[in-house]
Amino acid sequence: MTATIPGFTTQRIPGADGVELHVAVGGTGSPIVLLHGFPQTHLMWRGVAPLLARRFTVVCADLRGYGRSGCPASTPDHAPYAKRAMARDMLAVMQQYFADRNTRQMIPSRQMEAPGRSMYSKSMFMVNRRWELHVWELTGAAATWQAQLERHLAQEPVFAVISGLGGENWAPVHEFCEKSALPCLFPNVEVPVEAVDDFYSIYFSKGVLLEAELIARKVLATAAGPPVKEVHQIYRAGDSGEQAQPTDMALALEELRSDAERNGHAATVAFHGLPIVTVKPASFKRCLANLVSNAARHANAISITGHRDHRYLTVTVDDDGPGIPQQMREEVFKPFLRLDDARNQDEGGTGLGLAIARDIARSHGGDIMLGDSPMGGLRATARIPV
Repeated sequence: MTATIPGFTTQRIPGADGVELHVAVGGTGSPIVLLHGFPQTHLMWRGVAPLLARRFTVVCADLRGYGRSGCPASTPDHAPYAKRAMARDMLAVMQQYFADRNTRQMIPSRQMEAPGRSMYSKSMFMVNRRWELHVWELTGAAATWQAQLERHLAQEPVFAVISGLGGENWAPVHEFCEKSALPCLFPNVEVPVEAVDDFYSIYFSKGVLLEAELIARKVLATAAGPPVKEVHQIYRAGDSGEQAQPTDMALALEELRSDAERNGHAATVAFHGLPIVTVKPASFKRCLANLVSNAARHANAISITGHRDHRYLTVTVDDDGPGIPQQMREEVFKPFLRLDDARNQDEGGTGLGLAIARDIARSHGGDIMLGDSPMGGLRATARIPV
């Protein structure tokens, strides 16, 4: 398979539940696994991975549903795409490389091969270190994580925390590593912790903090010119820090219908069930707006339907456009993918619309599926738990 990072080879590795993962590997030495963000692929590491490969065996994998890795069928509870499922995949990848490290034959040094040495005297140079991987999963409120981490470290002493998956609050893990003098290398977190005296935690990027700094500099640089009116977040809208709150979804869908009609499209809307649902309102409206905008680009008529029951909020967007062939329906969720009629556009036409929408839906614990519409075009269905 063609290498995607200079000097790296690619292979398929079985992850959890039989999902095949696309993995790029390069370098020699201790294994280190690099995790990409959402919605990205292992290629985000193409500038850094060759540098790390000078001293490490670097493993860059596409998470399930991203890049060239397998896309398992979703379920009503969307468990196949939960972070725990992705973590099990990465655990399977790391276990394979740890096992390879433990079984690899040692190359005798010059001291071992010196003339006149007996096998017994040579053995004193053959200290075999066994690599073992421990997985620490934190549950419950963040206030309890410190005690959980202390128990894990007492039961399973380790020399470093390698990577890690975290959501909005990584501070308890960061503080524990600093307090315990435990290196924490390249955790995959939404908002890194910044402190002047910290030493043991190393982040690949400051993420949204870096974005905020760049935006602030841009705003300051234009202070003498025309005022900045709008700042657009291109993707990862689910990471904005917005708090979930009860939202009238019937009203939100009506606003989408009104917007579509103002842009010259025939649109209808219907909502069934209790309309108040707890979501991140701006983010989730962006998710649905991208689905409606995608339909509006390729169709004349649009139908928006919402349904809320005791388990799920389901919103379908139907259109009478050309649709998407079944074999391409997962492909169009890939960022920047261009087809003849890509149907992966956001309101600005960047080719990220469906990727953004799915990322937001998954940040709410749900997903987006594409299918055939009874109107003859495409049906996009967003479903999240309530």
